[in-house]
Amino acid sequence: MTKSTILTYKQIIEESDRANNNIIEIESDLILIDRILDIPNKQNFSTSDCTIGIEIQEGNGFVIINGVSHRIMAPCLFVVLPGFNIQFRINTEYKMRCVVYSKRFITDLFGMSLRINEIMTCLFLKPIIQLDENECRRLELYVQCMKEIVTNERNNYKVLTVRHLTMSYFYSALFNLYETHDKNQSSRASRIAEQFYELLDSNYKEEHRTIFYASKICISEKYLYIAIKAVTGKTPTYWINYRIINHAKNELINGNKSIEQISYDLNFKSQSHFCRFFKKETGVTALKFRNNSR
Repeated sequence: MTKSTILTYKQIIEESDRANNNIIEIESDLILIDRILDIPNKQNFSTSDCTIGIEIQEGNGFVIINGVSHRIMAPCLFVVLPGFNIQFRINTEYKMRCVVYSKRFITDLFGMSLRINEIMTCLFLKPIIQLDENECRRLELYVQCMKEIVTNERNNYKVLTVRHLTMSYFYSALFNLYETHDKNQSSRASRIAEQFYELLDSNYKEEHRTIFYASKICISEKYLYIAIKAVTGKTPTYWINYRIINHAKNELINGNKSIEQISYDLNFKSQSHFCRFFKKETGVTALKFRNNSR
C-alpha cells in the first residue's frame, strides 16, 4: 500500500484551528468547516477514523484515490471513506466546504437503516459525482439546516437531530443521485464490484482469500480480478487487505484491545502472523503505530 499521512478526527480539528478555518463541532461526532486544511498538491493522506464529505465549490484538477485518477470539476461532491489514500492535484484556486463525520456517527447511521450500506457501496465505487443546480441547492439546504441545529443552544438532542437530517439527505438526494448514475453504469464488471464490496463488508474479518468472494459471486478468481481491477484500479487482494488494515488501525487508535486480541478478531493464525502482515502493509509495526497515534 502507498504510504501516506494518516489523519484522525482529532488531528483534523487541530489542523483546522491552526489554519484559522471557521469550524463548527458537535459533541466530537461531526465537524463542519469551510475549507479542509491547506492540503499541499501531490501529498498523500488518508483518514483512519472518520468519513469526510467535501463539496468542491470552485476549482478544477485531479484527485488520485487509491491509485486511480479522478477528474475534479466544480461543483462536485467528493466522499473520503476511512482508509482511502488521497492525493490532490488542483490546477486552479479552489474553494471547498466539508463535513467530517466521526466513526461513531457513521456507525449509528448504519444502525438506523440497512439500506445505508447500499449508499456506502456506491460511495466506495464512485467517490466523486458532479452536482447540477438542484443538487447544489439540496446540499446547501442540508448544510444550512445543520448549522441551525448545531448553533441552537436550546437543542439538547443535536447529534440525534443531525443524524436524522443526514439520513434524510442521503435518501432524498444522494440515493436517487447514485441510483441514476448506477443505471448509466450497470456493466457486468460494476455489478460484480458491488457484490464483491457488499460481501467484503460482511466477511473481511473471517475471509481473507479471494476464492471465497469469487465462489459467492459464482465466477472464477481470474474473472473477479479482471472485474475489480477494471472498476477500481486495484485488485481484490488489495481491497481485502485494505479493509483488514483499516479495521486494525481503528482498533489500535481508538480501542483498548490488545494486539493479540485484534489479531484473533481478524482471524489470523497468530499474533506474529498478524504483526508481519501489518508491517508489510503499512511499513511500521502495530505497536509502533499504536504508540505514535496516541
